[in-house]
Amino acid sequence: MAMNNPMTFEIRPEDAQVIEQAIRLGLIGHAEEVVDLGLQTLRSRLETSRNSGESARAEAVRRMEEFGKRYRLSLNQPISRELMHEGHRF
Repeated sequence: MAMNNPMTFEIRPEDAQVIEQAIRLGLIGHAEEVVDLGLQTLRSRLETSRNSGESARAEAVRRMEEFGKRYRLSLNQPISRELMHEGHRF
């Protein structure tokens, strides 16, 4: 959803001091960079979250395949279909 209205933030005095110190030390050029850095961090966390979800699914599929091989199950066997159906309840 696109936002046409600018957002306004209130900065706590202690946070303003941190921003001013970062500017003095040359870590950032201006206060607005704080938002840019925060957004970069959020984008990175979102990407990590998406990747971990995908890797968790891939790991679950790998474990199911390993289970099927260990117990010599195939998708055509009634017990396999029953186990698959049972898994959908959770």
